[in-house]
Amino acid sequence: MKRKLLQITGLMLSLAVFFVACNKEKDTTQNNATKKLVFSSYQHYGDLHNDFLTNALNNFNEDPAIKATQAKIDYIDRFQQNYVPLTALSTSERADLSSALFDYRHLILYPDLYQEAFVQNAAGVSLASQIDDLLNYGLIDAFEHGVLKNLLVKIQGNLDGNITNDQLENFVNNAVKDWEAMGYTQSSTTGRLLPVILSISVSSIDWWKNHPGADRYKTAALPAWAAADVAGGLVSGVSTIIVQYTVTGDVHWGVVGGSVVAGAVVGSTGLVGRIAKWFS
Repeated sequence: MKRKLLQITGLMLSLAVFFVACNKEKDTTQNNATKKLVFSSYQHYGDLHNDFLTNALNNFNEDPAIKATQAKIDYIDRFQQNYVPLTALSTSERADLSSALFDYRHLILYPDLYQEAFVQNAAGVSLASQIDDLLNYGLIDAFEHGVLKNLLVKIQGNLDGNITNDQLENFVNNAVKDWEAMGYTQSSTTGRLLPVILSISVSSIDWWKNHPGADRYKTAALPAWAAADVAGGLVSGVSTIIVQYTVTGDVHWGVVGGSVVAGAVVGSTGLVGRIAKWFS
């Protein structure tokens, strides 16, 4: 009898430990789901973008024997691809970034970048309408939609010489604050694209400020600071989301982040140092 009582007591203790562990796991899952997203957790996207720009500024050497435009684009892509293994990314992240750098390598040409960002792509679809599609698909919310559409107007204005760099920077900084105030959490289905774009924007602005000697494509009135970076990131990021969603019905935000970085890197690389001169 005593032995049975001890067995029952042991079983009850085991069950108690099991249910406590389950409750703790459930609480942890719930806590993670309600954990607020913070902008600083997206900083690595901007840092990675800036690392590529610094590498291009310091280490790129053109091949004077190459004359054809497409051959130059391919040469620069190989240069960028050689830097990918030097990043701290995982194997799969490197593969995604490498693929995106190749897919959007044509954006290094400023006319092509401007065409896809502010007019239409090869399929005759505008970036503005694609951003509308993201809202209709439920992949961004009304807040993100409004900021992204306004950002598109701001960067075009900056490239056209109608909006100053300071005005663009102020808009970006205010957008970061507004995004944080939205209180997105780990379980939020929206609020994922904008912080990646803004991280690139903030970091790019900082990079151009700290490298005033870098040659840049000149507009009628102003140098194209972060505008080309952001334009490239928007083109690649929005396009990647739409392709993923229409093919699989889902979005892998990590892949999207790598695509945004790639588009931004390619979009601004054509403005940096010897690369800019090579295409002039």
